[in-house]
Parts: sequence; structure tokens; C-alpha cells
Amino acid sequence: MGRVGVIFRSEHRVTPYEDALRLVGIDPIRLSVTAQKEWPSKIDGLLLAGGPDIHPIHYGCEPNGSANNYDEERDRAEIEQLRFAIDCGIPILAICRGMQLLNVCRGGTLLQDIGPESCHLLKTTEADHPGRHRVAHPVMVFPGTRLAAILGVSTLDVNSRHHQRIETLGRGLTISARAPDGTIEAIEGIGDEFILGVQWHPEDRVLASATDLEIFKAFAKTLTKSGRELNSR
Repeated sequence: MGRVGVIFRSEHRVTPYEDALRLVGIDPIRLSVTAQKEWPSKIDGLLLAGGPDIHPIHYGCEPNGSANNYDEERDRAEIEQLRFAIDCGIPILAICRGMQLLNVCRGGTLLQDIGPESCHLLKTTEADHPGRHRVAHPVMVFPGTRLAAILGVSTLDVNSRHHQRIETLGRGLTISARAPDGTIEAIEGIGDEFILGVQWHPEDRVLASATDLEIFKAFAKTLTKSGRELNSR
């Protein structure tokens, strides 16, 4: 149905993302951070996965001490591949850190820490079953957005495990969902191209939530069209 690139480090497991992609007929292609020359010149889609905080230098700020797990090599690699995908009109699905990176790449900024009392900090545990992770809070989906058309609901209970969030929105993007505390939970591109970012982790809920699975189904559907267009160029 389509090939989707997922950037990773060799020591990192990205299995939940790969499993979710395969569940809807997508072939995941691993793109190594340290071997950019080996990236395929043509992929049908790009998935930006979760991971460490993005270094604030990429959105014009200095670190405030709330994070120390930056991976600047990965930042640079993903920004390069994201810009390539945007320029080529390749469909993009961005999850958690990936959504934040999408926003930063479009000139937006992040709040470096949302505070210790936030409902967004609920972590998954060893007892959580793959694909059936527990929920943390609801999100409100904005009518008229691509996300609303995909999900077919106005509210959705989601999982969550992040301590940063979007502060100012990047250019060419619009907000498609928020949490009750105002946190931006989903963004999407303005226009016909499939550019969608979600702050939660739908790949960890696809066996428990048919609605979360719809995100990957919609991604797969747009890949079929994208692949035909790319191959005709």
C-alpha cells in the first residue's frame, strides 16, 4: 500500500509505530539517524515518532534546565527529512515529539516544561499491554478540520506522556484539537497535503481504540494516492 520512513537510532525500539503501520497495510522503512545517505530517495510517507526533547536552539530559545536529554543529531536529521517531505508533498504523520518538531520546523515555539501537576505526565507502565495503553485525559476535536473528518468524533480520550507543549503555532498550520487545560493536542497543515500531528500516542492505543486506529487508516489511504503521484513524476 505504501512505504513510510521512520527515523530511529539503532538502539531504539520503534516497534509500536511499526506494528500500527503494518496493521493498516503500510510497510515501515527504518531510516537511521547516523546513515542519512542510505535514506531512500522516494518514500510514500514520513512518520515522526516520539522521543527526547528538541533542543531549544531550534526555536530561538536557551535551555531552562527542565530537560537534559537532547539528541541534537536526531534533531538535525529529522528536520532535514521533514523539510524534504514538505517540499515534495509527501504525507506526514507526526506523533508527540514529532508534532512538536513539525511546529518548530514551521517557525513555532515550545513551552519547555508544563509543570509537575499536569495530567499530561501520566506514564505507561510495564503492566500496560501493547496497543491497549490506558487513557489520561480527553481532547476536544475542532469541527471542520481534517482530524475531525478522520476521527468522526468531537471528543476522544487519549493517553499522554509529555512534559512540553506547543507555545506559539508555526506558519501554515492550524489547531485541530485541544485538551481541557488548553494544551494543543493536534495540528495540521493548511491545504490539501496530508500533514497531521498529534500530541498523544495513538500507536499505543490501536488495539483498544478504533478511533485511534482511524488515524493510521487515513494515513494509509492518502499514501496510495501519494505513491501514484510520486511515481508519475
